[in-house]
Amino acid sequence: SDTVVEYNRFKVPVKLSYGEGGEPNTYYVSIYPEDEYGKAAKAAIFTLDVINHPPTAPIVTIVPEQPYSNNDLTVSLTKPSQDEDGDMTDDYWKDIYNYEIHWSVDNVKMNALDNQPYVPSYLTEPGQTWSVSIRGTDGIDYGPYTKAEIQILNMVPEVEITSPNNADGDDDGEADDDDGDGIPDVHFYENETVNLKAEIQDSDGQALDYEWYFNGELIDSGSVGASTKKQTIKADEPLELPIEDDDEPYHTYELTLSVDDGMDVVAVSYTHLRAH
Repeated sequence: SDTVVEYNRFKVPVKLSYGEGGEPNTYYVSIYPEDEYGKAAKAAIFTLDVINHPPTAPIVTIVPEQPYSNNDLTVSLTKPSQDEDGDMTDDYWKDIYNYEIHWSVDNVKMNALDNQPYVPSYLTEPGQTWSVSIRGTDGIDYGPYTKAEIQILNMVPEVEITSPNNADGDDDGEADDDDGDGIPDVHFYENETVNLKAEIQDSDGQALDYEWYFNGELIDSGSVGASTKKQTIKADEPLELPIEDDDEPYHTYELTLSVDDGMDVVAVSYTHLRAH
């Protein structure tokens, strides 16, 4: 549309347009050239079909680009659609609500989110793949779809061993570091029993499995239900440190707590568990 045809003799511009509802309009053009005596030659007749140009596909992204399950998802226009016919203004194309929007999760269309520019975080879970398809319209025709997708990242569990925690073996108010490696040493006496406790938390609210290891050997395991709150766990039986038959001032053992949320495993270790 917007093609201008000028009648050469009188220079009268005629603006062409498509028909109602964007249907093509056909214009018939007749040309009667005249010689210097005013005699008209045979007319040349041709047609012009005027059609609507649909808008171009926009370029979009989903933000944040690395989301977790506590983030809302929002579709963002990187480059708005454009319309060769100028049916809509530039400001129109900059408004995300003037586009047709469809969301899907793991290839399943979410009809309840049609034409919504965002997804609330409570609908997302770690490991899901969310995609958005979007296209513009000039009120007559729709342009092509463009698509963007992201994956919901997993928030790994937070793990803190709360018992044993007596790193001040000589009671001087400071954490001990017998070997000077910068890692506090946790002290016990041989044959002492140690209650194993920890606090674990998963911000995604997933169920957690945990395992306690002593010197690489599994000594206890369990699980906690789905929750976003901090939860306290403990071994069913206390750990009894072995008695070593030698004259060494202390012996070093390793205590490890491994926590699995189904996607990632977090292991926290005391590699300087010293028995005197």
